[in-house]
Amino acid sequence: YSLRKLRSDNPHVSFPETPSAETLDGYGVYSCEPAGDVPEHTSTQRVVMDTVREGGVWRNQLRVVDMTPQEIETALILWRETAEIERGYFCMNLAMAGILPPDEAIDAAKGGWPVTFNAALDDLSAQDLLGAQIGWATAQKISRNHKLVIKLGPMAHLEEWQVDGLFTAP
Repeated sequence: YSLRKLRSDNPHVSFPETPSAETLDGYGVYSCEPAGDVPEHTSTQRVVMDTVREGGVWRNQLRVVDMTPQEIETALILWRETAEIERGYFCMNLAMAGILPPDEAIDAAKGGWPVTFNAALDDLSAQDLLGAQIGWATAQKISRNHKLVIKLGPMAHLEEWQVDGLFTAP
């Protein structure tokens, strides 16, 4: 809650520029000490802020709670929609996972088309394959939900979590 909101909620009251604590108390508004640093937490946890009153002083406190399975699924979906990695790192991860031979990974990092990708895209028309190859050659970053990545997973016999792992910098 801010002073601006207090003034907006009370348009017929003329508040001083900096209202006193007594004035604010009369409207049920109290200053609150900020929370500290965000506590360490995992990707299956979230940070919650509580406001508590201790010894007449209001404080914001941060605590870590485990996410529900639904929250974890939603967070994963959102992550996959935005996750991307530089093409060079992606190619390195493909090589480390044994999906691309080292020589193909080096060429692919430079924008060359890896022959290994053809097996994943054998159902594309010639025009769509050309589009995929040009897209690869010009891409600086690779997106987790790109059609090519989605097709590569099954071709390489990867589970979804393994495909996710390709999107972390080594």
